[in-house]
Amino acid sequence: MPRYKKVIWHHDLPGEPVLLYSETGDDGYETRKMDLHRGGRQDYADESTSSGTTFLG
Repeated sequence: MPRYKKVIWHHDLPGEPVLLYSETGDDGYETRKMDLHRGGRQDYADESTSSGTTFLG
């Protein structure tokens, strides 16, 4: 069963996301991830694709 995490990152670093969502599988590895930036930019990653600087961990 997948697990979901939401992280709110409080910082003043331009270009870094402020809200991170991730889904992990039973093995604990990420299967999907979305990073939201100030100004509305959204980066995404899954097992077959990624955008921006977002990648699975």
